[in-house]
Amino acid sequence: MPLPESMADVNVAWLQHAVKDHPDFRGVRISGASSTPVGEGIGQMSSIARYALTYDGARGPESVVVKLHAPFEAMRAVGVRFEMYARESAFYQALGKEVAAPLPTIYFSEWEPTQQRSATVMQDMTRWHWPDQLTGATLQQAECCIDAIARLGASQWGADLSRHPWLPDTHAPVMQNMIHDYRLCVPVTLQRLASFVSPEARIACERIAQRMDWIFAELARPPLVVSHFDSRLENFVFVAPGSDKIAMIDWQLVARLRPGWDIAYFMGTSVPEDLRRQWQPGLVERYLDGLRAGGVHDYDAAQLDIDLRLNTMAMTLIPVIGGASFDGDNPRSVALFGSILQRSLGSVLDNHCLDLLPA
Repeated sequence: MPLPESMADVNVAWLQHAVKDHPDFRGVRISGASSTPVGEGIGQMSSIARYALTYDGARGPESVVVKLHAPFEAMRAVGVRFEMYARESAFYQALGKEVAAPLPTIYFSEWEPTQQRSATVMQDMTRWHWPDQLTGATLQQAECCIDAIARLGASQWGADLSRHPWLPDTHAPVMQNMIHDYRLCVPVTLQRLASFVSPEARIACERIAQRMDWIFAELARPPLVVSHFDSRLENFVFVAPGSDKIAMIDWQLVARLRPGWDIAYFMGTSVPEDLRRQWQPGLVERYLDGLRAGGVHDYDAAQLDIDLRLNTMAMTLIPVIGGASFDGDNPRSVALFGSILQRSLGSVLDNHCLDLLPA
């Protein structure tokens, strides 16, 4: 059946067809589905809704969450250009079972390139605890997220990731496109989010744009690990407040990069700047301990320090490119991209990342 263009096209027949091969739905017949939108202002690249299900006879899951491509055309175009929808489906189909990352149950995931449509049906976690990106992580939340990031990196350390041709490194054309787009978006984003950017941060952003090709070349050097790439707080869902059971969601930008991207991005976007300065040494040590626990013994603190600083500069891609395209009429989107941009550039300055750049 064709993938839905919008949530209005998601009905009982499509849901039944989508989930029919998953063990949780085998032998059951869906008789009804009622939807509730979720994630307003959170799922910037997607439309998301919860569907409560009823059945004829044998019962399956009480509800599911359906995730489609972005309804806002500018953001949908970004998702298509950077293969975000194709990557997420490929990850769930081919690599999700191999990584030691806590994932939701995925009942169906597919990308249709001709119509540029994406659809995923997954476990309903709407009753779990969703931290607020703008408020930022607590220390306990940050430690849980760093532990998951370390397990993800260690699980594929040294693996031949080239067997997944859809999983790009920074030499891949889709990633090289980011360099070009970053340079085009810098003046637009800095204008749209001017109230969030200090003069020093503006200069840092412009200098990174000039040297992003050099940064990307450095990030393509082995070892390469599976990186979630968009590892901000709202892509970690907790079973309950204070729980250490979590799920990592939104794998649209998954890539293979040098270690450190996910921790640099988390610390640089998901923790208020004053707390990041306090917590960073302990979180970095925790990440290294997690790598060692996962069997990585040929990587030390000095190597991680360089990688963190490189990745801290590179990860400003997300708020800069997204900051030029988000829906400016959505107040939460403005606050979200402004906060991520401010925090990420603040991390660049605090960690003296620009000192690594060639003259």
